[in-house]
Amino acid sequence: MFFETTLTKERIETHTEDGHWPNELLIDRFRAHLATRVEQPLVIDRVGTMTWGEAAEAIDAMSKGLLTLGVRPGDVVQLQLPNRREFLITVLAAEQIGAVVNPVAPIFRHNEVSVMSELAQPKVVVTIAEFRNFGLAAMHLGLREQCPWVEHVVAVPVELGNTVPADTIGWDDLLARGRASAYDDAALDLIRPSPNDVCEVMFTSGTTGQPKGVMHTQNTVNAAADQWLERIAPDAQVFHMASTLAHQTGYLFGIRAHITAGGRVVYQEVWNPDEVAQLIASEGIDVSMGATPFL
Repeated sequence: MFFETTLTKERIETHTEDGHWPNELLIDRFRAHLATRVEQPLVIDRVGTMTWGEAAEAIDAMSKGLLTLGVRPGDVVQLQLPNRREFLITVLAAEQIGAVVNPVAPIFRHNEVSVMSELAQPKVVVTIAEFRNFGLAAMHLGLREQCPWVEHVVAVPVELGNTVPADTIGWDDLLARGRASAYDDAALDLIRPSPNDVCEVMFTSGTTGQPKGVMHTQNTVNAAADQWLERIAPDAQVFHMASTLAHQTGYLFGIRAHITAGGRVVYQEVWNPDEVAQLIASEGIDVSMGATPFL
């Protein structure tokens, strides 16, 4: 899919020269820290702890798995997941191959998702079998006639080892496809994106009308995360995120910030203040980010 932006050569040069746009990919920042953090925690979620090394292997497998599904640079991968490791892995994998991530909040249903899907035209949807007693994967299967551009629905099981709906591709199955594929690192290097290519389409809330898809590049989202780290959390190593990763707050500060800092993140799928207090004590959380109602 072609994304037309308002970026000009002059604008790119200006923001690069003034130091606001770092001209880096998130995957490069990940790899820069990986060598010294292989055994250290990267993500702590309801499933457990995933190390930097485990994440690196999963990102590589997911990148190649997406390629086996026909995803190419500029294709959209829609994500409707709660705050779990699979969200982070998919973002890094998609960005590594030049795909465009379209995060969708897990509370959205048929009407909102169909509007967003028609605008973003995702080739692949990555979702979860069920969240908060609602079958998200089944919903996306039901939308396929209405959204024929969606070629594959990838489903994450609610618990490890659980089954996923028929007609979906299981998360573990897709990783296995990637590991067994003929794609190698040289293939990934050939499709390496530019920091000024669109990497994310984030939809507005639609409060005053239909949701609008805001296009971001690696430079625009990294600049936002970098300035927050510099001004708010310059020494933070343990991050917390309860805002959905499918909102820009969660995406910037629950996906990109801790990787840039070389730290780890603690995810909550559902906000619970008592649990946060326990996590601060048990995990040594340094910083979080969220809307005022959390306070």
